[in-house]
Amino acid sequence: MILDIFVKIKCKQLKTDPRRKITTLILDFDGTIADTVDGIVRTAKASLAEIGEKDVPREEIISLIGLPLDEMFRKMTGKDEEEFISVCTSTYRRLFKILALDSIKPFPAVKETLRTLKDKGISLNIASSRSRPSIFHFLERENMTDLFDIVLGVNEAVNHKPHPEMVLRILSEKGASPDEAIMIGDTTFDIMMGHAAGCTGCGVTYGNHSREMLSEVGTEFIIDSFGDLINII
Repeated sequence: MILDIFVKIKCKQLKTDPRRKITTLILDFDGTIADTVDGIVRTAKASLAEIGEKDVPREEIISLIGLPLDEMFRKMTGKDEEEFISVCTSTYRRLFKILALDSIKPFPAVKETLRTLKDKGISLNIASSRSRPSIFHFLERENMTDLFDIVLGVNEAVNHKPHPEMVLRILSEKGASPDEAIMIGDTTFDIMMGHAAGCTGCGVTYGNHSREMLSEVGTEFIIDSFGDLINII
């Protein structure tokens, strides 16, 4: 494919350009590090049923993954009342612990690739719309907590994806400039967040948004396997 050739050229340019040194990676969680789609869909449907709302197709739920929970429920239900949305999100969080939390698994090659990059001195960080305790539950279970310098969840930001707040905060705390950083995610929301902060974007095709969707927002690099990240750094 023409796009594959373009990505390979871009990867070669990035690796051989002496002016370009990547020091910092900022990663999304759902659909990038961890395979959570089935658990999210199952929990969202169960939550809608419990609160008496009509069912939403799987494809629609998947298209909203990456947004904060309150925004997901606003779009799924078409309602905006603060008390109602609060009930939706609290119901979801309660059911997720029962229906999905312990079924989350890392995608293939994630742990090995992150370990390799960490050993090379690359700073690894997470910027996610998931709650920080939920992320750490996974990281601790998978013995991955030592890999990450900064983990920001939905409660650590005032403005959420695709606003660049989380990325800018990580860059500031790490003392990194945007041209030293790559934002890695599976959705257009992730890439737009990175771009808004001045970072390069790397999209993964195995998550929740398609290659075509990622291309439409100008994603510089698109990879089919997390292990391919090694070829970009």
